Amino acid sequence: FRETEGRMAEPLNFESLFFGRPDLEIEQPSLHIGPIRPRKKRLSMEFAWLRTVYEEEEDFGRIERVVSQKISDETGVEPGFEIKHGTERRLIPMDRINRYTRGSPSYRREKEMAKVGIRLSPAGMTIDEVGRIWDSIALTDEEEEVLSALRLISDKIDKLVLVESPRRREGRIVMTKLRDFPQPVPLSSLGEGIKHLLSIALVLIKGRNGVLMIDEVENGIHYSIQRDVWNLIFQQSQEWNTQVFATTHSWDCVEGFLEAARIRPEIDTLLIRLQGENGDIEGVIFEPHELEIATREKIEVR
Repeated sequence: FRETEGRMAEPLNFESLFFGRPDLEIEQPSLHIGPIRPRKKRLSMEFAWLRTVYEEEEDFGRIERVVSQKISDETGVEPGFEIKHGTERRLIPMDRINRYTRGSPSYRREKEMAKVGIRLSPAGMTIDEVGRIWDSIALTDEEEEVLSALRLISDKIDKLVLVESPRRREGRIVMTKLRDFPQPVPLSSLGEGIKHLLSIALVLIKGRNGVLMIDEVENGIHYSIQRDVWNLIFQQSQEWNTQVFATTHSWDCVEGFLEAARIRPEIDTLLIRLQGENGDIEGVIFEPHELEIATREKIEVR
């Protein structure tokens, strides 16, 4: 499931369990177990949108089924099932079914990481981290967004896959298919910058609805596309509700940041210069219009 705007969104690929992949916004597909007749001996499980209703001074709410022409217009709804067997009927939110998983140590660790934020080091992601995120977005619209990001460096990139390395100790490697070139090539052969850009694009997805810290954001990326990279960060962070903090020592990166901020005035941007002596550090804030002056006058802000 993906969280969106305070409620559970449509379960990913759940519609694939039903013939014709129905639209879960408007249809309620079902599964049936048991004899065709008599029907009262059949166990049925029907997909449903549910809401918990709390009466005054009640600690535990009553679950009810939501019937609406357009579920996305409703608030406080979540996916679940209506289970029927004979005269018995029960509504079960999907969250309860996931309770065991939510209690697992790995789930708790991920939730704790989400609270404190995600950090991308100058070295980028490990191949295992890249693989986990890529596997989760393969064949989705997010895959195409990552490819679009990589095309900032090479517009010939057509596809991306992770395959087993012929040298076992390396695990998986990232391969790409270039237009007009017959054989796939290692993504690393296109330079360190594209590897770092891949990490940025993937970590923006992982950091959805949270805080993302990118250390040395400009690492390996050519000065000519610094503005485009910042524009990518602005666009995705706004779309995915992510607060991004990035560090840099590069003047080209600062100028790219300013150019992108000028193009996207609707994005809240801020530059903070850290300065001090003997461990006493203070932050000097540059608003966008002040940064324009600093850039024009070549005032040091790094």
